[in-house]
Amino acid sequence: MDAGTITYEAYEDTLIIHMPKELDHHNCRKLKTDTDLMLEENCVRRIIFDFEKTEFMDSSGIGVLLNRYKEMKASRGSVCYCRASRRVRRLMELSEHIRLEIESRSSNEEFARVVAAVFMSRLDPTLEEMDDVKTAVSEAVTNEVIHGYREKCGTVVMELTADRTERSLTVEVTDQGTGIEDIKKAMEPMYTTDRSGERSGMGFAFMDEITVESEAGCGTKVTMKKYIGR
Repeated sequence: MDAGTITYEAYEDTLIIHMPKELDHHNCRKLKTDTDLMLEENCVRRIIFDFEKTEFMDSSGIGVLLNRYKEMKASRGSVCYCRASRRVRRLMELSEHIRLEIESRSSNEEFARVVAAVFMSRLDPTLEEMDDVKTAVSEAVTNEVIHGYREKCGTVVMELTADRTERSLTVEVTDQGTGIEDIKKAMEPMYTTDRSGERSGMGFAFMDEITVESEAGCGTKVTMKKYIGR
């Protein structure tokens, strides 16, 4: 059997996914496609990831677990894993980088905040530092949904990187939406294109460093950095 082969078993409302020997971004795409189809065709209330044969897994695998957890939680289902080696368990606990892809829906903003908070906990932040990051992530994701895609269907990518040496968290939020014509203007603290006036863009002020790369019609990438314990 190929090292990248994934097999499935369905028992009533439970889907068991036997993970491959090597799990990377290539077979993660197939895993997502296959499970999407199975969830559409079957009444699945619980997903069990079986890692008995898995020897290697990169951050893409962790991203799949988080996405499935979010989707099952939304439908009041559950996700768990079993028979993971010590190495795989440690990777899931201590991975220094994670990539998350979410649909451009306002409802996903809360999920992105929770993922960021859980991920940065390995840096032992204060509650205030955690709230700062959650606020900034909320601002970035919401901007991409409302302004980047103008509330139309699209994909928002959030990448989190932890640096234990300098105790910092880097957050990158990217879209392929409309882009920003005037970045300097958009970065002004009280600037907003929201006609209701409910959003003022102040969330980024809680981060230590921020850069914005954008091109009209091609999308935007916001990179933010937070130093912990300073």
